[in-house]
Amino acid sequence: MNTISGEPGESRPAATVVGFWRRSFAFWLDGLILALIGFLLIALAGDILMRLGQWGKLIGFAIGSLYFTLLEGGPGRGQSLGKRLMKIKVIRLDPTGISRLRYSHAWVRYAIVGVPTVLGGFAFIGSDAWHSPAWRWLVVADGVLLAIWLFALGYLYLFNRPTRRTLQDLATSTIVVPVTATTGMLTSVRPLHWKVLAAAALVIAIGTGIGMHFINPTYRELGEVQRVVSAVPGVGEVGVSIGTSSMIRSQGGATTSHGAAIFYTLPDSALQCEQITPQVAKAALQGWPEASHQDYLSVICMRSVELGIAYWRNQSATVHSPTQWAAQLGLPL
Repeated sequence: MNTISGEPGESRPAATVVGFWRRSFAFWLDGLILALIGFLLIALAGDILMRLGQWGKLIGFAIGSLYFTLLEGGPGRGQSLGKRLMKIKVIRLDPTGISRLRYSHAWVRYAIVGVPTVLGGFAFIGSDAWHSPAWRWLVVADGVLLAIWLFALGYLYLFNRPTRRTLQDLATSTIVVPVTATTGMLTSVRPLHWKVLAAAALVIAIGTGIGMHFINPTYRELGEVQRVVSAVPGVGEVGVSIGTSSMIRSQGGATTSHGAAIFYTLPDSALQCEQITPQVAKAALQGWPEASHQDYLSVICMRSVELGIAYWRNQSATVHSPTQWAAQLGLPL
């Protein structure tokens, strides 16, 4: 346990603050409960949810919003089920003392954590426009914001002692205490922490900019592969990666091969991977000149449901060399 210490000159009583492990375990329990709700929903309506793609994350975000808003806000006791099991609660501190959270405060607390962890930022919204150059940079900006956001959440939680108030606590003037606590007081974040966060944000932004400068040609090339594959009827979301793999031979020595992997989702349960995978390979070979120079081309068909709070996936992979694919599809290479 830690004890809140006030600003110099403060005479208001202190409250015992919940330590790192109890609060973390409560958060883990809440995540487990939400995951079970998500998997139950997948079991009941998996085919429908499969068609939503990443939009399904909005359903997970809505479930999490209801869960934390109703349990921690309003006339409730400021306790999610995880907090109740760990005998801790959230209280709101104001100049006159402590008070219960309003529903709006409880939702804001959840949203500050749920947007980066459940939604994964904002880039997936309208992802059909990914092939636009402006959209690609928006995705990069979203990634930078997401990295800074998550770093700030974790950093303040670990190092903003003794209160361990992180972004959601600071935004709503709240603190997590044992259920027996009846008093509390606000303390400011040390200037050093804000300086560390500012420096980290600068490093993340500059590092991303440098990285994009070097990988941008490859990024554009793979983006073109995504564009042509996305045009195949029945294909949902598409991802492309290139890499190198090594294999050690039993007789000694090793071989290195260069290849590409194309991941695509198949939202329509009436379609079969065996129908669509050859069409995906054909689109890639015809729309990506570099495909013929790869040692192998792997096409991974995925059926998935992504709710943010729960995730289900089933996949099958077909791997051939470009020459084998061309022969199978009747294409010149």
